[in-house]
Amino acid sequence: MKDRTITRALAVGLLAVVTAAGLVSPVWAVQYSIQKPQNLYGTLNQNLIPGGGQFMCGPTAAVNSFVYLENAYPLVYNRNLVPDNNPPNGAHDPAELIATAQLLAAANYMNTMVALGASGTYDDMFIYGKYRYLEDNAAGQTVYSAELKSTWGWGVGVRPPAQIPPIPKPAWVQQNTIPTWQFLFNELTACEDVEILIVDGDWGHYLTLTSFFWNDANNNGIIEQAEGASIDYIDPATGAPGISPIGHAIGGGPQLFVSYGMYPNAQVVMAVSESPIPEPATLSLLAFGGLLTLTRRKR
Repeated sequence: MKDRTITRALAVGLLAVVTAAGLVSPVWAVQYSIQKPQNLYGTLNQNLIPGGGQFMCGPTAAVNSFVYLENAYPLVYNRNLVPDNNPPNGAHDPAELIATAQLLAAANYMNTMVALGASGTYDDMFIYGKYRYLEDNAAGQTVYSAELKSTWGWGVGVRPPAQIPPIPKPAWVQQNTIPTWQFLFNELTACEDVEILIVDGDWGHYLTLTSFFWNDANNNGIIEQAEGASIDYIDPATGAPGISPIGHAIGGGPQLFVSYGMYPNAQVVMAVSESPIPEPATLSLLAFGGLLTLTRRKR
């Protein structure tokens, strides 16, 4: 099921070819392609969470990404993010994923399902809640980055003040900044965990990204419809992989759009990434058995 929002950003294996960016001659077309192993991610379906799971895409996307962090970096995170206690067996059991999502939805983290009496997770509260949870359970182990189209404080401002202390904007959050394809591609290539928020009108949805593909045929840095750019992700609405076209509006402009189901013009309004300290290098992709190459095609 899809999440309803109230205006602004309330939103209710083999690694494949990696192509290099940078300055290239106009006679070359550059292909950007990174595919991370989807089997490292969680498969929690938000609709399985008791008590309004249809509004839990934010906590669900975060939980599925926690599974990735634990699987990709076990020496850093162990099972500190999704505790292995139901019963302890080494697996990420559904009950453990659900319990973690319910913790994330609480007022001291993402404050899901209470903002303005509506249901969902504000963009800034998603960023804050995930950051706070990581620091509470794996302190000092993670580096963060985020691009936020809106101004920090919208969701923060409607939280129950008696339950949550003031939340200053972290220095690593770039507010009033439209998320770029470069951010998505570069963070995925660096083995970061990446989530985005897509919004179409009053509807919004969080996705946990696993890939980015784009062949910049005319080498102009603008994702055009004919160039067939796409993203892969773990979809909280199903707990399964999904794929959607991504691109800029016809005529250009910085805003990225994703065609998701019945919402063909959903804007990418937030992107956030996390990885261990020190940050994994691009070449660490090879640790997963992936292939790292440079692809430039002559026009």
